[in-house]
Amino acid sequence: MYSKLLVLRVDLSYSQERASEVEVSDLKSDVKRLLGNRHYKPSIFNPMVGYIIKFEHGDTKGPHCHAIFFYDGNMVKHDGHIADLIGTYWSKVITSGEGLYFNCNRHKHHYQDVGIGMIAYWDEAMRRALHRNVIGYLAKSDQSIASAGDKKVLRGFTRGVLPVRKSAAGRPRLYQSEEIRV
Repeated sequence: MYSKLLVLRVDLSYSQERASEVEVSDLKSDVKRLLGNRHYKPSIFNPMVGYIIKFEHGDTKGPHCHAIFFYDGNMVKHDGHIADLIGTYWSKVITSGEGLYFNCNRHKHHYQDVGIGMIAYWDEAMRRALHRNVIGYLAKSDQSIASAGDKKVLRGFTRGVLPVRKSAAGRPRLYQSEEIRV
């Protein structure tokens, strides 16, 4: 589908003072607003082709989420910068200065098997690291999702995929590799 993807990992949360007042449902509303504003901020979100978000509630951190954003790697680069733009937009606009973010792409050199950043279709090691380490981390089950004030059962994940371009144009791929779809 895409010859390369730029994969961003951003954790979104609230300041310590605000975290004690916010419910997971409030977080979900804020994330929905962030994603809904994609059309108004094309400089940040335009080449995005999909996302995966996991919502959690921690005892000390309160409601927070781990987000993976996928961009068409042929249209963008500078993963750390784009992740900072998303985090700053979250912090300043969506949460009116009460939000925090952690840009994992700025610290990817700390990870043993890096599964974020630019991933080419032929780079099976990076694709496996994305699948095993990054998406696998989101699938961990040791975090709860519901906070005390939430009355209904909430979904722990959300994902979005933009419409697929239906074109056979382009150069044929040189490498045929095992499919790991994201």
